[in-house]
Amino acid sequence: MLLGALSFGLVSCGGSATKEGGEELILKISINNKPLNKNEYEATGWAGDINFTVTHNKPIECSLRDGQWLHIAKQEANADKGETTVTLHLDTNDGQATREDVLKVVSGGKAISASVKQLAIGEIVSDKEVTLSGMEPFTLTVQQQKKAWTASIIGGDWLEVTPDSGSGMLEAPVVFKARGLNIGSESRSCVVRITMAERVVDVAVTQPSDLLSGAFQEKVYGLYNVDGAGGNVTYDRYAHQINTLSGSVRKFRLLDPSGARFLELSELPSVWTAGSRVDVQVSQNLTSKLKSLFTATVTVVKEEDGFVWLLTDNKVGAVIKKVE
Repeated sequence: MLLGALSFGLVSCGGSATKEGGEELILKISINNKPLNKNEYEATGWAGDINFTVTHNKPIECSLRDGQWLHIAKQEANADKGETTVTLHLDTNDGQATREDVLKVVSGGKAISASVKQLAIGEIVSDKEVTLSGMEPFTLTVQQQKKAWTASIIGGDWLEVTPDSGSGMLEAPVVFKARGLNIGSESRSCVVRITMAERVVDVAVTQPSDLLSGAFQEKVYGLYNVDGAGGNVTYDRYAHQINTLSGSVRKFRLLDPSGARFLELSELPSVWTAGSRVDVQVSQNLTSKLKSLFTATVTVVKEEDGFVWLLTDNKVGAVIKKVE
């Protein structure tokens, strides 16, 4: 039997019976104890074996027309039944097209043949190159063909893949997602290796830098006083910014340059680590009297010269001045 899900268009390579020297010559071929009605067999693209049964009363010789990817693995005779089991082994078809070879069986000057067609596996993943946008997830499809598969990440502890294995389905969605924003100045990349049986496909994954070019390197980027005059947020309650202290929580108000909305971030840490994710409470001033509260997560880009660079998940940059 062909390993895995093998389907044959069971078609004949019919039997042959004639007389040789007064004795009727018997030569038939079957598979799974079923006679064949045509001479064509169709298999999936995966490697495996096919067992043909040849019924005969004279010695037989078996050969293949090409023998490049289809091989005669063994012949086992059963003299009591006058049968020989001929095992053919198929290599995996990694090509893009169906291929064909022919098994020929000769006995007593007569011959029968069987054509074996093997489908191509085709692509087992929907994409071989993936570019992520920030922390937005990307869904790749694994064409499982009811085979077990695994996904392993090579050189990318910043990436997570869910799920990382599966089996028994024709298609499976696999989600790629960065664990955080890319705070480096250059793109970062890794490989996700999809393994299915003996088939291995590498998917190249890239996450461009999430830093805004140019202006974000300046300390004044994205920071404005409440009146829009511009300046650095300083935790100074006597400064023009509205900075308050509630218990041990410091609050400051920050203008979002992308939408001219005031944001108030609280519960800021005293220790900053590049790449760390910080959850903050945000009060968005929709108008002078109407506010909405929500939790936001910012990524710490760096701390330098008493300033801390922050980046929201929608890539709004902020620079604050750290006060001990």
